[in-house]
Amino acid sequence: MVLSRSVPGHPFTPLAPVLLRRRIEYHSQLDTACRDRDATQWLLWFAAASIEAGRLARARLEFAVNRERLLESLREDISGRQQRVLLDFFSLGDAAFLPGVSPARYAAATGRDVTSVAADMANLTAVGALRRTIRGRTIRYHLALPSPEAAQVTIDDIL
Repeated sequence: MVLSRSVPGHPFTPLAPVLLRRRIEYHSQLDTACRDRDATQWLLWFAAASIEAGRLARARLEFAVNRERLLESLREDISGRQQRVLLDFFSLGDAAFLPGVSPARYAAATGRDVTSVAADMANLTAVGALRRTIRGRTIRYHLALPSPEAAQVTIDDIL
């Protein structure tokens, strides 16, 4: 069940997003290897990127397991509508909601009623699924679970 639900991105293929995020560095390393006719540095760089991708895959799988544990623990405490709100947060990931989402913004994005969304988000905060931040008169909600991330790995980290 854990792996049947989609995790942001594909949990088993994180090398592409790592290479995309580090594409300038990738091409720089590749150009240097071609110019010097020595692929050692590029291979070390690629190995570091691969390790980073492996860590990202692990973080995504841990996120999926933690998400399922949270959903299972809340199954009796939340309504079907609140479960849909929570699943929307999970499917988009916390990064999509930076610096958080207000009930009005979420309601506009999903076409739902602002009043019911605000009540659902307040209940999800009370049961520990969401966390709330307040700035002035603005209330924002975030996932209580951290988004799956992995620190960048450098050549020095693997040597």
